[in-house]
Amino acid sequence: MMTVKNKKTADTFGYCVSYDSERVVNGTVTDPQKDLFIYVARDNPLSVTTVTDDFIKLMCGEDFHNKYK
Repeated sequence: MMTVKNKKTADTFGYCVSYDSERVVNGTVTDPQKDLFIYVARDNPLSVTTVTDDFIKLMCGEDFHNKYK
């Protein structure tokens, strides 16, 4: 997990999270997905979204993306 901060004020406004997951349909693993990313907004922590590689690179930087992809 990585904290995303405003560069000017250093206020935290979100979190980037790397995780592994398996897609399960009717109790059977159908797709062992690995190395996925989500973004959690601090102002609305119940709003979590699966995001693209480009979004993670923009919000969290190339280093975070390359380390966990």
